Amino acid sequence: MNRKKVVFCLSHTMRYLLTLLLISTSMLVPVFGQTLAPVAYVVRGQLSTRYNAPAKVYLHRKGAVMDSATLKNGAFELRGTIPEPRVALLT
Repeated sequence: MNRKKVVFCLSHTMRYLLTLLLISTSMLVPVFGQTLAPVAYVVRGQLSTRYNAPAKVYLHRKGAVMDSATLKNGAFELRGTIPEPRVALLT
């Protein structure tokens, strides 16, 4: 009979620890689930001065244009914010 009592106590303790773990983990979810603040970016570049308006430079990701700039004497500047850092192409 003692043995059954000990098993019950361990089982009860394990349930208590598991419940405590689940509660503490669920309290951390809002911390890690928060959206990040937008990230500001600036991309400056210089091409040959023969490129001028109406020529444009495009910043795109997965086929979608994220930003564009008109060239002035071969120079361009792209500014903006994005939800998170990511890789993009400049064309």
